[in-house]
Amino acid sequence: MFDLEHLILFGLPENKMEWFGGRLDCTLPFATRAEAEGAFLRCAATLARWQGVNPAVEKNGGRWRMEAGGIKLELLARMLTADMPIYAEALIEFGDRFWQPSRWALPEGTPPGGGSNYGQYSEARMNISSYLTGLTRDRRRGWSSGGTVEVSLGDIANVQPGEFYFGPDRKGCLAETDYYVGAPDLIVDVLAPATAVWTRGMRANLYARAGVRYFWVVVPQTETLETWALHKGRYRLSDAYRPGDTFTHPLFPDEEINVERLLFRYRGDRFPSTNVPEPEPDYVSDPEQPIPLHNLLLGGHPARRYEVIDDRTPCIVAFESPAVARQRFREWAEEIGRWDNTTVDSTVDRVRTTRFDLRREGPRVALDVTTGLATYREILRTYFHNHDVWDEWHEARKQSDLDG
Repeated sequence: MFDLEHLILFGLPENKMEWFGGRLDCTLPFATRAEAEGAFLRCAATLARWQGVNPAVEKNGGRWRMEAGGIKLELLARMLTADMPIYAEALIEFGDRFWQPSRWALPEGTPPGGGSNYGQYSEARMNISSYLTGLTRDRRRGWSSGGTVEVSLGDIANVQPGEFYFGPDRKGCLAETDYYVGAPDLIVDVLAPATAVWTRGMRANLYARAGVRYFWVVVPQTETLETWALHKGRYRLSDAYRPGDTFTHPLFPDEEINVERLLFRYRGDRFPSTNVPEPEPDYVSDPEQPIPLHNLLLGGHPARRYEVIDDRTPCIVAFESPAVARQRFREWAEEIGRWDNTTVDSTVDRVRTTRFDLRREGPRVALDVTTGLATYREILRTYFHNHDVWDEWHEARKQSDLDG
C-alpha cells in the first residue's frame, strides 16, 4: 500500500534530484482523486508519527495541506507533493564518497586502487551505450538502452541495468515507449565502488533468476570485459577480453566485436589512471548536525538507480569512518522506530522493522526499504500513462495561486 516512503523514493520527476533554497520536491500522480486522497491521509499520518506531532490537515477546496518537521505535504488535483528541507552537504558527501574505493567492500582480486573513479565509470557507460546503439540503429537489430530506463523482470524486480539489449525477435519488449518488459537477452554492467559486490553477487543472481541469457561485466581499472553466459540457472564465465582482442558472440553472429572500439568508442580516450590519491568530498556533513532519514532515502542510490528487487528498494551510503557511520546509524534507527511505530535498539548494528532493514557495515550504512513491486508498478503506470493528470495539476495550481 502506498505511503510516505514511496513518495520520497520515487517522486523525483525524470529521476532528477534538484534542490533550490535548501528544499526539494517529490511529486507523484494518481489515477483518481479518491486514490490521491487516501494516499495523502496515509502519508500525513506517517509524517505526524515520524515527527512526533498530531496530524493537522488544512483543507481549502481541492487543495489539502499539512506540515510537520519542516516537511510540507500537499494534495492538489490528483497530484501528491512533499516539499522538504534537505541537507545539501550530506547529499554531496554521499555522492562523492560513492567514488572512494576505500569505503567499500570490493570483490576479492580487485587491483590496487580499487573500484573505478567517476571518469572511468561514466566513460565506459557512454562507450558501451554508443556501441550497442550503433548495432541496433544502424542495422535495425533489436533494441538497446541504459541509464535510468526501467526493465520489468516479471514477478522478481523492476531494475535499471547499466546497459541492456533485446534481440530482434523481442518485439513486445517495449511497453508503450516508456519502459521495457521481460528479461533482456544481454545486460552490461560497469563496476563502480559502491556496486561492485552487488554486480557480482546480488545482481548476477537476480539476472540469472530472471533468465537473462548473457551478462557482461566491464572492469574499468583493468580495461577488461568479462562475458558470462547462463548455464543451468547460473552464470559461467565464457571469457575475459582486453583491448586488442576481437570476438564474436551468439547474439551478434555476423559482428566481430572489437574490444578497443567497444570500450573506447565514444571519445577514444583510455580510462583515467586510478593511481592518484582519493579526493575528499567538496562538502562534508557536520557531525554535530543530524542528517534526517529522508536524506538517506533520497541520496542513497548508487549510480542513481531507484529499483525494487524482491519487494525491497536498496539504499547505501559511506562515511569518512566507522565512528561517523555508527553515529548516523543511531540517528536513523531512532527515526525508523517513530516512522514504523515500533521500539528499536539503536546501540546494535542492525535494526529491522516492518518497512525497514537498517545495517551498519564498517564506514557504510545500508538500508532496504520494503516497497512492494505491485505498488511500484502502479506508480509507473500512472506516471507514464496518465498524461492528463499533469496538465490538470498545472491548471489547478495556476487557479489556486490566482485565488490566493
